[in-house]
Amino acid sequence: MELFLTHRAELTVASHLAASGVPFRFNGAEGPDLLLDAGATRFGIEVSSRRPKSLDSLTRELRAGLQSRGMAAVVTTSTDPIPPVAIRDKARREIIEAFLPSDGGPGITSMRVEAAPARPEDGIPAAWVTIRVTPNESHSTMAAPYNSPHTIATAQEVARNVLREKRKVRQSKLMPTVLVVDVSGTDLPDLRCWADVFLPMWEPTDEFVALAAMTMTRLSRELKLSFSVNPYADLDVVQVIMETVRPCAPFAGLSRCNESAHQPQGPRPEF
Repeated sequence: MELFLTHRAELTVASHLAASGVPFRFNGAEGPDLLLDAGATRFGIEVSSRRPKSLDSLTRELRAGLQSRGMAAVVTTSTDPIPPVAIRDKARREIIEAFLPSDGGPGITSMRVEAAPARPEDGIPAAWVTIRVTPNESHSTMAAPYNSPHTIATAQEVARNVLREKRKVRQSKLMPTVLVVDVSGTDLPDLRCWADVFLPMWEPTDEFVALAAMTMTRLSRELKLSFSVNPYADLDVVQVIMETVRPCAPFAGLSRCNESAHQPQGPRPEF
């Protein structure tokens, strides 16, 4: 399923380019997934994903385990004060063992656990999760206010595990490339402040021209892209890419955040 969803994200982006009349081709060699030509400039779009082991995946695992034991598979979850972007492995194991004991005995029906520790240096509080097995209809409650620390935590996951992943770094050096990361698998991805949150996370050695967080549902090809433009990127290249993809509506945010991103940041160091 993970592999399918990654390919589906790539094909969905491609379908929007095709529908808007933006010419491109799929790349069968090393480099970004989609190749586009803008006069003398060739650039790419690389589509990836970041799906950490979230509360949603934990809930599905608990439900499947309860069903396999012939028990009511009604799992209710709530989070406070913000949803966890990823649940600690130790906490995840403790939750599974508590509800689905390995000895086959009856498990508990309610538990509150610290799913993700606080990171005060980033202004991120600890994320607590309450899980209940009840005879009522299952539901989940998660809330993240505007400019929530949840967005910071999501952006940090993307920067650490996608933007600077070794293979992605190699791809970014081949040609100017926009990186699109599908974060639909995270819990309550909040992209309203993506540009502002991600801007200070760029490093002078990052080669991607821009990074977009993408969300989409499994039942529709509609998608949302929220962009952050690399403040160290070549302004002329950014402008060429922006003009080329302008007819494609989901890429409209690329031009909206371009001007604010390129405030004076100092020259890119030579290595």
